Amino acid sequence: MIARTDLGRVERVIVAGHLDTVPIAANLPTRRDGDILWGRGTADMKGGVAVALRLAAHVTEPPRDVTYVLYDHEEVEAARSGLGRVARDHPDWLAADFAVLMEPTSAQVEGGCNGTVRVDVTVRGVAAHSARWWKGSNAVHAAGEVLDRLRSYAPAEVEVDGLVYREGVNAVGIRGGIAGNVIPDTCVVTVN
Repeated sequence: MIARTDLGRVERVIVAGHLDTVPIAANLPTRRDGDILWGRGTADMKGGVAVALRLAAHVTEPPRDVTYVLYDHEEVEAARSGLGRVARDHPDWLAADFAVLMEPTSAQVEGGCNGTVRVDVTVRGVAAHSARWWKGSNAVHAAGEVLDRLRSYAPAEVEVDGLVYREGVNAVGIRGGIAGNVIPDTCVVTVN
């Protein structure tokens, strides 16, 4: 976090956030309880976007150069990221001394938040009919080693300028197999 004495060095500020919400999964139906709407994605970034829009509309002469970056596709694969398009097509929009990402954090400032990288770890096996399973090598079973390594990993905590960054290495998806009677020859573990 920038100390009060350092604010003089801040000339360009970005206020950013995404417009989409988490994808629909087994999170339907949403429900309404009085004035409260319950369900995945019903609040994600809505408050942050509202604050950014209110600031843009009402703080017409800010003491710093402020760029508002509101983008789509934050909650899905990186190839579709609106922020990625902004970085490619308008890198000058992202040039700043300080950025505030308006993610919802219960109205708290959360410093030291992590970015993200996703990697697909592919485990190979040998396909076989499940009635003759011993003729194959099950890639889904072999992926257990990947999951064991993730489970036993001790994440680092690094302090930078008073902010603690907590490393995270987590499986966020797993897929493998083509039919209920075939030993899978491939399993993919998505790691974030």
